[in-house]
Amino acid sequence: MERAVFSHLRAVRPEATPGTVEHDVRLAVHAPKEMVTAERGKTARLSRTRKKIGRDGEARAAADLTLRQTALGGFVMPVERGHPELPFEAVVPRQSKTFDAGVHIAARDRPVAGTIDPTPSTQAGTGDQPWPI
Repeated sequence: MERAVFSHLRAVRPEATPGTVEHDVRLAVHAPKEMVTAERGKTARLSRTRKKIGRDGEARAAADLTLRQTALGGFVMPVERGHPELPFEAVVPRQSKTFDAGVHIAARDRPVAGTIDPTPSTQAGTGDQPWPI
């Protein structure tokens, strides 16, 4: 099922250049949605985060959501499913020049931050290309 999700995600991947903060943030939003859709057979709603990105931009939205006192479900869910590179808290260290020290501290200090891995995964999708897809 996971391979199908990421194969589908490749086909609908966000319009952004791989390696940019925009790309990483959009994948952090789209991948969990695709995972939930595949698991439940119905489209998941992540509209508040998408609206925030549309209103504030990818970097500001990721910073604000990382600075929240409690982690969003979008943090826990991909980590539980074996994708610790997806949450915003993993995007922050990958895109270190984009975020200020306060955001870095918040990402590092998240109670389950020790379970995330900011490096791209080669296990995502079918394994024929490294993450990000």
